[in-house]
Amino acid sequence: VGDLEVPCSPAPTVPWFGSPEEAQWFLSSFYAEHRSTEKLCSAILRMYSPLITCSEVVPVNPDKGEPTVSLAEFLRRALRLFRGVGPCVAVCAVLLVARMLTRNRRLQVNSLNKYRLLYVAIMVSAKLYEDHTYTNADFATASEYLPLVELNWLEVQFLRYIQFDMFVTPMELASFVASRLHGRPIVSDSCNGGFHTPGVSAPVPAAGPTEGRDRPGW
Repeated sequence: VGDLEVPCSPAPTVPWFGSPEEAQWFLSSFYAEHRSTEKLCSAILRMYSPLITCSEVVPVNPDKGEPTVSLAEFLRRALRLFRGVGPCVAVCAVLLVARMLTRNRRLQVNSLNKYRLLYVAIMVSAKLYEDHTYTNADFATASEYLPLVELNWLEVQFLRYIQFDMFVTPMELASFVASRLHGRPIVSDSCNGGFHTPGVSAPVPAAGPTEGRDRPGW
């Protein structure tokens, strides 16, 4: 994660749902709407970008194995490559980064670590929420810039910073998504049997995720 000294205090997640069932309904609608890589990538960036508190541009040094693509392209590649990483895994990854920052106020996401933090958070989240996931060696190979030894070290440090608290409830996850993407509370929609955000239509949940995964490597 690196030596980060600038204080960071992300806003806490507001519980906007009255029950786990309402939260699950909202999440199902979100997952259905963001099944495509482009839509999911856009949503994840909207949630992750506010956590990047340092805006300075650091020159990229390819000789040190640093990414030479934008964060959007980096995330797009990861989501396309690891097809088993669905909306739930990706959103939980951003929430875990926010949890890390909340519990470690002197940590900061900046242009030097924003790729690493998001990548290791996705890896940790995939291990937790996917029945069949990839190994650390697969993730290291796919990253093209993170050696396996460094990725293993980053994983341990990340878990220590979040105090090994990886569990996320549907209520917490739904409130996190709603607050980051819409910035206003969810209101009751008794006619349709659920809740919705004003001005945002809720899509009908689609079928289950496509099965089958390829070994990574881009």
